[in-house]
Amino acid sequence: MKKIFLSLFSFFFLFSPAFAETIIPVEDIFSDINKDYKYYKEVQELYNRGMIFPDENGKLNPEKLLARDEFVGISIEVICKKCIQPNTALDLLESYTGKDIYFDINEKNKYFYCVAEADAKDYVRGYVAWDKCEDGTYKIWERPFCSNNTITREEAYAVILRNSKILTIEENEKILQEIKNGTITESLSQDVIAQNLDKTPYTFYGYFKKALEYELVEYDNLWNKKIYKLLEKKDNKIYPKKAVTKEEFIYMAYIALRANNCKEDVVKNDIALKMKIYDKSCTNSSQNCNLSNLKDSNNTYDFKALVETTCEKWVKDKEWYIWRFYNTSSWEKIIKYGSYIDNYSFLTNGTWEVYLRVIDNCWNTAEVFSTIVVSSFDKKENDNALNVSVDANPINWYAPLLVDFDSIVSWWDGKYEYTWDFWDGTKWYGKNIDHIFQNPWVYEVILIVKDGSWKVGKASVIIHVLPKNCLNDSDKDGIGDCDDLCPLVFGEEINKWCPVLLKKCDKNCACPTGYKCNLSDTNICPSQWICQLISNLNTGDCLYDSGKDTIIWNVACNTCPCSNFVDFISSIRKCDVLFPAITSPDSTEIYSRGKTYTVK
Repeated sequence: MKKIFLSLFSFFFLFSPAFAETIIPVEDIFSDINKDYKYYKEVQELYNRGMIFPDENGKLNPEKLLARDEFVGISIEVICKKCIQPNTALDLLESYTGKDIYFDINEKNKYFYCVAEADAKDYVRGYVAWDKCEDGTYKIWERPFCSNNTITREEAYAVILRNSKILTIEENEKILQEIKNGTITESLSQDVIAQNLDKTPYTFYGYFKKALEYELVEYDNLWNKKIYKLLEKKDNKIYPKKAVTKEEFIYMAYIALRANNCKEDVVKNDIALKMKIYDKSCTNSSQNCNLSNLKDSNNTYDFKALVETTCEKWVKDKEWYIWRFYNTSSWEKIIKYGSYIDNYSFLTNGTWEVYLRVIDNCWNTAEVFSTIVVSSFDKKENDNALNVSVDANPINWYAPLLVDFDSIVSWWDGKYEYTWDFWDGTKWYGKNIDHIFQNPWVYEVILIVKDGSWKVGKASVIIHVLPKNCLNDSDKDGIGDCDDLCPLVFGEEINKWCPVLLKKCDKNCACPTGYKCNLSDTNICPSQWICQLISNLNTGDCLYDSGKDTIIWNVACNTCPCSNFVDFISSIRKCDVLFPAITSPDSTEIYSRGKTYTVK
């Protein structure tokens, strides 16, 4: 059943899109993280920007030592540069695809483009030929990157402070010069002093000094103050040679992101876009293609982009449809171009994330994604993802916009849980659903599906809601949307073009079109009027029953412990939202009103 209800009471919470909450709660992503985790907010922030990922077991492993490739990846993202695959910025893809940087890292590593950019811009100091990695890896005459090397606090704080511009290389050099001149002599801790034993300045002194001084101040929605200290001593020690854990670096990177004020992602969704996945029998010219159920035994599908943009010249050519097929298990990456990809076969087992990025001739852009799992049948129970895609209609029209959403999910048998985030401050739960977008905006709608074994799949679609068109009459009641108090529901002029919910029947129980008769005597009122028993009434009422023109609203409570559905005769409770109605002057008719009110 889709979410369409005729209701006088509803549960609905309105927020501006600019204040919409996170796309996916991290407790649904990392199996070892919950809302009580001390760095929950920080993990959420980095996950939202695509900077941290679960491992093959769906864990964050915060106490695990930070690996060098992940360290470089997060460090470059702190500069507000999207480099981690599969969300790599296009200029990095063009600059480094097919190039060798170090002998022991290639494009299969999700952090490859981060490493290449760090090497080119000298953000991170590389190793030299013949150097050995911590695991013993080396190659004659060639430089290693050493992806699995650990990172000391010295290197971590130096890089994170430089990249966030909290302390630049030049500023640190000035501090070192002051040490040489004898202006600075104090020790920062028992294990961090101004000079080495040979009287040369300690290279990382300035970075640790700044880290001890630096504070980030934030306020929550209730204006409660929170102070983030970048570095604190323990037992009057800093432990500069200690290896950094993922947890510690996530905390540092969060502060650095705030210092750099990285607000915008590379892909800013400006156009309506959806990815359609067909069975391989479809052709580009066919008008009768059916969406795939994602169960093809050969793992072969057709992919088509459907884009709607206000740009006069639309999309330039096929190179501006960019498809990225990314295996999160093996880090394999394949790039295709064009609005239609015919008979694409997934040849490697693992969880594939399929991304479609489109750029129109006005440089508007958008990106959507779907999850596809490839595995032999006997290994299905061990895979940790689901096949998920989403369809939506329409994806581009005037506000208020009613959109029909359908999910397509398949993999191992199980009971699926569906979570829709509409990016307007509301969520809903169900396989297929209808939703009204009240305000003009570009909405990234995310569908997350889980089964009983904690397998997770996701897909997205971009909905572009245009400003109200005063000439448009969405409900076909003869009045434009701008002047219609209920623009999506057929109404009457006497009620400001909202429906009249109840009218009195005449003696023959005749009701206008769109109403049904409500009377106890079925001999007087024909059965086709769907008569219902009402005690102590000798005459009937004509109840509003307009079929497709029903009042649509979200009947769900998201913040209070109350039931999802409520009868109109039940008592009013906190968190209920009223859809008010008034009677006509002679009390023979009931009028609806469009605005809702939350019961406090």
